[in-house]
Amino acid sequence: MSTSNNGNDPKGKSVMTTITNNSPWVLIVENCQVDYFVTSYLLRGHNVQVIAVQGPLQALELLNAEHNVKLILSNYWMPNMTGYDLLMEMKVLGWWSKGLHHKAYQAC
Repeated sequence: MSTSNNGNDPKGKSVMTTITNNSPWVLIVENCQVDYFVTSYLLRGHNVQVIAVQGPLQALELLNAEHNVKLILSNYWMPNMTGYDLLMEMKVLGWWSKGLHHKAYQAC
């Protein structure tokens, strides 16, 4: 069983629902709840499943537990680790050979 944040929680906390279709997964790594909400809202209009975490360490835990993610969108400036550091950690752990893509951005 896979899980997703259904986008109904504006505070960015996970709301678990069962996923039954084959849409690709996008992981949002964002510590700003407003940016997470807007990004997830826009992505849902493009037939993708969205799951969000509030920091890079949570992203690494999620990817270790279940690797169904095809794209990661992350903020650059976050507590504990930058988006670049997350990218380097993922590279060390060998996730690039699994077809995973990453895009870091900086919110204004």
